[in-house]
Amino acid sequence: MRHLPLLGLVGLAAALAACGGSTQRAAVSAAPPAANGASLLDAAPAEKEYVVDVARSKLEVWSQDIMGGDHRITFGSWRARVKTEPVPSIAAELEMATATLHPPRGTRTLRARLLEVDKFPLSTLEATMKKTGERRGEHLVEGVTELHGVRKRLRFTGLLTQDGDTFHFVASFVISRKTFGIRYAPAEPFLKDDVRVVLDVVAVPASKPPPPPPEPAPEEDAPDDAAR
Repeated sequence: MRHLPLLGLVGLAAALAACGGSTQRAAVSAAPPAANGASLLDAAPAEKEYVVDVARSKLEVWSQDIMGGDHRITFGSWRARVKTEPVPSIAAELEMATATLHPPRGTRTLRARLLEVDKFPLSTLEATMKKTGERRGEHLVEGVTELHGVRKRLRFTGLLTQDGDTFHFVASFVISRKTFGIRYAPAEPFLKDDVRVVLDVVAVPASKPPPPPPEPAPEEDAPDDAAR
């Protein structure tokens, strides 16, 4: 498997622990080095395969600082594919240069100083899914995410439902941004370490791919605090 969004998958991604509540903390641990080989994202479509309808899905990261409160982060470009056989698996990829703060003030600082998108343009996730048996529709997601150049094993749960040939997956989890080396020294005294990732994903058959999402509106030259 190649590196993988969250999410960062990746991750993929990262959100500061804004809203608290009952949001789970994802299990994060050391991951093996990346192996050579094609990602599911680049493989030929299989018969029982699904793609995420980005226009109908939500991928958000919530951050928090002690001065400005909660900040929502979205991504203008990301993709994901799911295979149901032989083992349910998912691969996702985010273009980190499309990360945007809402409101947009600070977006340039986010991209250049925290995410360092010139050095780490992609966040990825490759994982498997299986039923937990704890409650109806609950699935355990286990895999490897690469975020900010750091590979980690990631483990969290979410709810999966099916409506005809469409699947819907919802999850929310907290991780530490510092675990992935995401820091900005001038702002560290004000930033919370925990970040919250919110997923609300709709997947449709790859044989019936959704239309591409509309082009994002041109970015305004919003004031930024990068010089602080």
